[in-house]
Amino acid sequence: MAWETNKLQIYYGLATSYEGMKNKQSAYKWLKLYSGLSDSLSNSKLKETANLLEIKYRTAENQKKIVALNAENEKAKLATKNSRLVNWLLGLASIFLLIVAFFGWLFYRNSKKLALQKDLNHQQELKDIDRQQQIKLVQVMLNAKEDEQNRLARDLHDGLGCMLAIVKLNLTDYIQEQGSNNTLELQNIITQLDTSIGELRRISHNMMPEMLLKLGLKALLKDLCESAASAALKVDFQYLGIKSSLLAQEQINIYRIIQEAITNATKHAQAQNLLLQCSQNEDVFFITVEDDGKGFDATHLDKVEGIGLSNIKSRVEYLKGKIEILSERNKRGTSINIELNVTA
Repeated sequence: MAWETNKLQIYYGLATSYEGMKNKQSAYKWLKLYSGLSDSLSNSKLKETANLLEIKYRTAENQKKIVALNAENEKAKLATKNSRLVNWLLGLASIFLLIVAFFGWLFYRNSKKLALQKDLNHQQELKDIDRQQQIKLVQVMLNAKEDEQNRLARDLHDGLGCMLAIVKLNLTDYIQEQGSNNTLELQNIITQLDTSIGELRRISHNMMPEMLLKLGLKALLKDLCESAASAALKVDFQYLGIKSSLLAQEQINIYRIIQEAITNATKHAQAQNLLLQCSQNEDVFFITVEDDGKGFDATHLDKVEGIGLSNIKSRVEYLKGKIEILSERNKRGTSINIELNVTA
C-alpha cells in the first residue's frame, strides 16, 4: 500500500512537471496514470473498508450470537438448578411425609399395643382379684377347719383323755388292792388303755396346732417325722437356720403343708425312704420333701385327685409362695420343693 501511494505521488509529480514544461501530452499521460492508480487505490481502500465493516459486522453478529448462547446456557443452567432445587424440595417433602407417616404408624401401633396391654393388665387385675378372693375363701375354710379341729382336739385331750387316764389309775389301784387275782387280764387291759391313750394323744396332737406355741415348730415337726417312721419307712429330718420370729399362723400353715406332704408319701407313694428338709433365708422359708415311692403325673396337678395337693397349693398361695413338684408316672421318686414368704 505504501508503494502504491508513492507511485501515486510520483505520477502526480510527473504530470505536474510536464504541465509546467507545457508538455500537455506527457502531462495528460501521467495524469491519466495518476487518475487510474488513484481510482484503483480508492476502490481497493473502499473494498478494504467494506471488508473491515463486514468483518466488524460479522464479529458483532458472532459476539451477539455468543452473548445469546451464553444467555441460553445461563438460562438452561438456571432452569437445571431450579429443577434440581424443586427435585430436592420434593424429595425432602416426600421424606418428611414418610417420616410423619412412619411416626404416625408407630404412634398407632404403640397406642394399639398400649390399649391391648391395658386390657391385658385389666384382665390380669381381675384374675388377681378373683385369685385373692379364692385364696381368702380357702383360708377362711381352712381357718374354720383349724378351729373345729382345735375344738375336737381339746375335747379329746381334755375330756376323753382325762377319763381314760382316770380309768387307768382306778384299775391300777384295784390291782394293788386285789393282789394277784386276775392280774394278767387286768395288766392287758391297762396295756390296751396305754395304747389307746397314746393313740388319742397322737390324734389330738395332729389335730391341734396350738401345741406349736408350747413345743415350737421344730419339735412338732420332729415328732411328726418320728410318728410317720416305721419298720417299712425311714424318715430323715433336717432343720437348718430357722428363725424363731415366725408368726403363729405361718407356723400352722407350714406344719399343715408338711403334714399333708408326709401323709401323701406314707399313704399313697409306698415309699421306703423319706427326707424332710426345712431351711430359711431372710424372709423365705424353704421346704423339701423327697421320697423314693411311686410317682404320678406332675404335669397336670389340677387332674390329680385324692392326694391332698389342693390343700398344699392353697396354703402355699396364701403365703404367696411357689411350689414345684417333680414326679413322673410309672417311675419311682417324688420331690416337692416349696418356697414360702414369711416374716423375717
